[in-house]
Amino acid sequence: MRANNKLLLKKFLIQEGLPFVSGTSSSDLKIIEEYYNMSEEYFFKSPLGVSGYGFWSNKKNTLNEILDQY
Repeated sequence: MRANNKLLLKKFLIQEGLPFVSGTSSSDLKIIEEYYNMSEEYFFKSPLGVSGYGFWSNKKNTLNEILDQY
C-alpha cells in the first residue's frame, strides 16, 4: 500500500530534489477542511488508489465526499 501512496511519493521527490507538481500536501483532516471552506476553488486528490483521476473540488463535491477519500 505504501508503494501506491501519492503523498509519500511527493515527500520523497521533494526530499531527493526531483521534480514534482506543486501544491499543498496534507493528510491532516483539519487542513483539508480549511481548504474546503475557502472561497477559491481547490482540488483534492486522494493519496491512494488513483492514477491521474480522483480529483474532488470544494465547489462540486461535499466535504464528506472528499473526506471519505482520506
